[in-house]
Amino acid sequence: MAENERCDFTMLYVTECAHCQGHKHWEQNTDEDLDFFGLNAPITRNPWFAAKFPGHCSECGSHFTAGGQIAKTSSGYMSRECCG
Repeated sequence: MAENERCDFTMLYVTECAHCQGHKHWEQNTDEDLDFFGLNAPITRNPWFAAKFPGHCSECGSHFTAGGQIAKTSSGYMSRECCG
């Protein structure tokens, strides 16, 4: 491989070309390839904690009291008593 050899596909230098270095096309990446920060990793800790204030369950609308076990969801807080 010559120092100034160029990729036939991208016309970049072979040493600087992702195509020539064997990297996948972005459409071929899997969810695991794109999960750079481990955001899709399963939760291994206990998601339940004591509520500091009373509120309503985001899943069913039931009332929970301060001190009741709740978990954070994408739509609010879910009560363990009714939906957990």
